Amino acid sequence: MDLFLYNPTYQVWICTGPYYRYAVSPLTLLAHLRTRHWSHPTVATPALCQAVLTQMLQRPWVDPSQGPCPQPSAGDPPVPGLPVYQGHGCPHCPYICRCQRFFTSRAGSHFFEVTCAAQPSPLALSATPQTPAERIRAHVNQALQEREAAVELANSQVPSLSAHPTKVSPWLELTRWPEYLRGQDLTAVALLGNLPDPAQEPLLALFSASVERLIQQAYQTIRSGQINEFDQVQINTFFREPGVWNWPIQIHLRPKTYHQYCQVWQWLICFAYHSTQADQPIQLRHQLNTAQLAALDQMEEYGRQFLALCAKGPESQPAFEAASPIPQGSGALGAPLLAPLAARGSAEPLGPPVLPASPSLSPREEKAQNQLDQACLALSIALLDHTLKGDLFESTLVAFLAVLGVDPARQTFREPYSYTSYLSGLVKMAQMLVALQAVHLTKAGAVSYPADALDEMREHFLLYGVHAPFGWITRLHTYRKKIQNSTTSLGYIYWSDDEQMLSYKDLRLSMQGLR
Repeated sequence: MDLFLYNPTYQVWICTGPYYRYAVSPLTLLAHLRTRHWSHPTVATPALCQAVLTQMLQRPWVDPSQGPCPQPSAGDPPVPGLPVYQGHGCPHCPYICRCQRFFTSRAGSHFFEVTCAAQPSPLALSATPQTPAERIRAHVNQALQEREAAVELANSQVPSLSAHPTKVSPWLELTRWPEYLRGQDLTAVALLGNLPDPAQEPLLALFSASVERLIQQAYQTIRSGQINEFDQVQINTFFREPGVWNWPIQIHLRPKTYHQYCQVWQWLICFAYHSTQADQPIQLRHQLNTAQLAALDQMEEYGRQFLALCAKGPESQPAFEAASPIPQGSGALGAPLLAPLAARGSAEPLGPPVLPASPSLSPREEKAQNQLDQACLALSIALLDHTLKGDLFESTLVAFLAVLGVDPARQTFREPYSYTSYLSGLVKMAQMLVALQAVHLTKAGAVSYPADALDEMREHFLLYGVHAPFGWITRLHTYRKKIQNSTTSLGYIYWSDDEQMLSYKDLRLSMQGLR
């Protein structure tokens, strides 16, 4: 077990990673492996992570949430594997304390004093005669330590905003992502929205499948005319009054595009769940409001009911075990109500990907699944309907936009041109889910016509400039269009080696032809 060091005296497992070096509890181990050591070969799969947990549980292991942990006594030496914090001094006397702690947050995170062995001072060391080889070795070691410290500092820092606007990207100044995520591990932050592994997180796999079903229902609802032409035009514009040449909402997209757009909303639901768990080591400052908390609690309740019913009945299997065109374990139940349209002159159908055939469900299972879908739709609408009059990043959706902007491979933030598809997916899925909610409210008798609910929701949180997450999305979208109209993506324009041919996409212009 090269990732952890066991201390039998205090019954704790201590992470030996160069950037961590703190104790982990049994409840947080899997999350720690998933977010901190996801690239390590010994924990590359959920099965290997579970095997590590099983092996570590074979020894006595203290859980700080269940009771106090054993603490070193005054005068004890430092605990191996934990960093020693030096310089904690008394403000009234020269006394300086050296201390450690087992856990970085919550229970067990308080400091305790340790006594380090006396070491010779630098003056005493410098007074000791050294051979030429020892002096060279000392200089080399010092240079290596300084270089390693500089690399570690550079790798752990989030790009910060400067006080001089000309020295930083205007895009990052607008989004304020570096300020929001300062001090966070970008790789770990990006994993908050990852799609679940059905074997490890069956509840989240159900949530992802529910999003797929909702998008299918929204597509069929709009396609079948339950939202009329005028309302389709209204929902497709960001302004209160649509223009003369505005078009209805375009729902006949390629299955691949639907898959990508649907996946963005699945990431959002997974992020809302992951980031609000009590044992989540990454603490961001967004908060769920009352409606969002209620909807998420209902999703968890109905999802667990469905899993319990599936466990009792062997004839029906959970939805995420069926084959699905959506990878990473986000399977789905149910089949489309109408066959997808085929493109004229093309064999590829248009519309969301066809969901796999649904297994036979008992009435209770079907009821729990429908309740889960309704709660998922309620959470989606509640995430959009979040009034922003203070800190923008109090909104879960705005926080998700920042996480979506992280490029973990490059350890930086995405540029506007590479962020376009995410914004487009969020906008399209939000419009379709709002249309579906309007039809549901009409069927429930809350309004007389879908148009009534659509007008109210649009005025409240689905227009340009509103104090809601969608207003922030449209602002980013507007900035992206401005950049797109004034610049070109890398690789579109280039010169030939002899500088006689200019290429723009598929267009070729020669200097001879321009003369």
